[in-house]
Amino acid sequence: MKEVPVVLLRLKRACRQYFRNNWLLGLILVIFFMAGLIFGAIGAKSLDQGMKNELSNTMQNFITKVPGLSLDKKAAIKGSLVQNMYVILTMYILGLSVVGGILVPVLVFTRGFTLGFTVGFLAYDQAWKGVLLSIVSVIPQNLIFIPVLLISGMFTLTFSVFFAKSRFMFREFEAGRPALFYTVGMGCAAVMTGAGCLMEAYITPSLIKYSIALLF
Repeated sequence: MKEVPVVLLRLKRACRQYFRNNWLLGLILVIFFMAGLIFGAIGAKSLDQGMKNELSNTMQNFITKVPGLSLDKKAAIKGSLVQNMYVILTMYILGLSVVGGILVPVLVFTRGFTLGFTVGFLAYDQAWKGVLLSIVSVIPQNLIFIPVLLISGMFTLTFSVFFAKSRFMFREFEAGRPALFYTVGMGCAAVMTGAGCLMEAYITPSLIKYSIALLF
């Protein structure tokens, strides 16, 4: 029993050392994500009037139908798990290749752009009501998804760099421990992603219903 706290303590130290050594990669990913948010919000504002009207009509139809909708939560969580686990699996595979160092920032930027566009359009279309609606519909699950995305992106980048060094520098690298740390880290990211999916399927829909009933 005493071995468990020792293992947890070693794991905590290893994680602390890892983030201390790779904080710059994390900062780069945060910059890409923030850039995606900004460009997404700009993109929502820059839509032509026809596209704005079409999206606005879609939003109005959604707002009108929400009170009477009955969500299949099992189907919702299944869809959320498939979508988000696909991202984690893709990042894991990218870490096993040299191109991972290039594509991961693009993936992070894309997620930021999507989020920025969604929140930006809600704000532009519904003003302060759209801001409140985005807070309850978009932000809750992304409080889990986004940190997990950034941390798993760090894992992917560092292992991709390690892989590139071992392949192109013609030097012997001990791959067992880094590969184990990478796999365990991505496994933890998958578990946390599952928690976000539960929130998206079971909590967020209720928040959306209540907020629409109060605001519209």
